[in-house]
Amino acid sequence: MKLLVALAVIQTAALAFLGFQILGIDERADEIAGTAAAMRAEPAQSAGLAAVSRPADPFGARGATADEIRQIVREEIAALRDANPAAAYAATDDPPDVVVEADAQRLRESVRQDLDAYMRRGKIGEAEMADLQMKIAGLPAEQRREMLRELTKAMNSGGLDARL
Repeated sequence: MKLLVALAVIQTAALAFLGFQILGIDERADEIAGTAAAMRAEPAQSAGLAAVSRPADPFGARGATADEIRQIVREEIAALRDANPAAAYAATDDPPDVVVEADAQRLRESVRQDLDAYMRRGKIGEAEMADLQMKIAGLPAEQRREMLRELTKAMNSGGLDARL
């Protein structure tokens, strides 16, 4: 019991130390930001240097807010979709079902036979599970969902000892 109390005290002290370190980092970041803003405001001519052309900072010294960043990202994504409609497909969940129906049927039967064999055995190894998942991934979307449902049902009912 004394050991647990000692460990709790040590853990609390370590958390307090880390908290103070984070506060120190935040203060340093604020200092650096203030220094950088002051350096930007100082004209290059006062040091006798030629003016350096910098791109305009649309957000000034304050930086961009999360909403402004989200808006910029949305605009960029919309521009990419307009420029390349094929890229818009890449973001969808399901790939097109280009599997030939006969091949899909053979693959489905193969997956079903493998799943039945593993269920009869009651156990499936990691390598076997990876192979089964690769086969299932090759099925059309509806058949893939069906096979995954059967696999999950077998695992949840205790008929198949496996890890995903």
